Order: sequence, then C-alpha cells, then structure tokens
Amino acid sequence: MIPNRIIIAGGGAAGFFAAISAAESNSKAEVILLEKTPHLLAKVRISGGGRCNVTHSCFDPRELATRYPRGGRALIGPLTRFGPTETVNWFQSRGVKLKTESDGRMFPITDTSQTILDCLSQAARKANVKVLTENGVSSIQPSPQGGFIIRLDQGSTMECDRFLWAGPLGFTNLPASLSIRSNSPFQEPNSPRPGPSSSPMQDSAVLRSCESRLGVPERFTL
Repeated sequence: MIPNRIIIAGGGAAGFFAAISAAESNSKAEVILLEKTPHLLAKVRISGGGRCNVTHSCFDPRELATRYPRGGRALIGPLTRFGPTETVNWFQSRGVKLKTESDGRMFPITDTSQTILDCLSQAARKANVKVLTENGVSSIQPSPQGGFIIRLDQGSTMECDRFLWAGPLGFTNLPASLSIRSNSPFQEPNSPRPGPSSSPMQDSAVLRSCESRLGVPERFTL
C-alpha cells in the first residue's frame, strides 16, 4: 500500500469534483484521477447543447430531490450539503459567473461549456491532481498490506489506500471485483434518466450519496 494516495476512477464532472476536493482538503495526499477514454469531461462539453447547464435555480434541497425519478429521499442530505447554492458559489469563487434562463437552467455567462472545462481543469492542476487518460480500471482487490491494488485495462497495477468510483453508475460499468447490492434506490441501467433539472455538476451530489447507498465498503470512499 502507498499511504496517502487517493485514486479516483472516472474523468467526468463527479470525478473532477472528487479529485479537486480531496487534493484541496489534504495537500499531503497524492491524488490520481483515471479516465478510461482519451477524453476528459466529455458529457460536460456537450451538455446544454454545448453551453453546459451547470445546475438549476431550485435552491430547496427537498424540492430539487423530487426531480430525480428514483432515490429522491436519499438525495436530500447530499443536496443540503452541496446543492445549487454551493455549486454557484464554487464556480463564482473561481471566476465563473452563471446566469439563469427562463426555464431555471443555469449556464456560464459565456454560453460555452469550454468555460466550465477550463475551470475544472485549472482547479485540478492548481491542486496538483495527476490526471491519466486511457487508463481504465479492470479490477480492484484488497492489498495484504492494507488499501487496494488497482489493475488497469492495459495490465499494469497501482496501489492506493483510498479509492472512489466516479464512473457511470450502471451496474455493467463497474469492475467485476467491485460488488454492490442490487437493491440500490438509484438508477439501474434501464431506469429513466433524471429530468431537465439535473446536470453533470449536480451528479456530484448523487455520487456522494451513492457512496453509502450503493453498498460500497467504507474504505472505497474518500
């Protein structure tokens, strides 16, 4: 085991948020973000027709939780801790101003998702997050010394003492060795997608709740 190393799998909005938060809260930790494809933040780039609907102007956590077709009650806590208000403040503190449109969706005032991509990428670099593309996770095993051994798709391995899965939540996307319960209140592969109030940024709140609700062992989380 390599102490104080955190590995996060998934180079989307949730993975970047997790990696930045981990690195900013513990400057001594080595934070590594793994992405299976060559492209980072792919869904952020295309969301909102290429403008990126960052969040929704619904600032009541209970009301916002009802916009998700499954697992709404489980999201009240995460959305209370980090909801649209905190999202707006997070981006504003990094120089990104948002605007609200008539349907409640909130976009960067530049009307381009590149603004959000640049913000997340710059925040990750500033926090010294190591980003590795074309490095998918094929299996996760406990290490005899503690922590985990991560086997990558190309056959190499990495060790860490903390691991967080921030990839797609469909059960078929998880590495075979990372087992989860099938009675999750969250979406399974064929479940309906969240309504128009959801966004790539708000999916980070879903991820935080999934740490416990999907039955992932405690040390698989941050």
